[in-house]
Amino acid sequence: MIGRRSVRDYVRRPPEELYDLEADPHEVKNLADDPDHREQLLAMRKATEAWQRDTHDPWLYRDGVSLRAIAKHLENGLAVPERFDFDPDNPGSR
Repeated sequence: MIGRRSVRDYVRRPPEELYDLEADPHEVKNLADDPDHREQLLAMRKATEAWQRDTHDPWLYRDGVSLRAIAKHLENGLAVPERFDFDPDNPGSR
């Protein structure tokens, strides 16, 4: 165990985590997939991405590529899908 989580749950984390720190100070119950917390998750996601864009964060990825790394291509009209990670099993190529 690491805190109140198993080593597996601590190491293999989902892409997004959202916790109610008052009710769950040990961050055991991830609320990211809970429909009751969807609006909060979307608001936090939007705020984080705005900050990433403002700071030219190299970890702002779309379709598996850092937007900072391809900034010149974006300025010249390259369109990148609005998905976070490239899925090699379902690339969506046409």
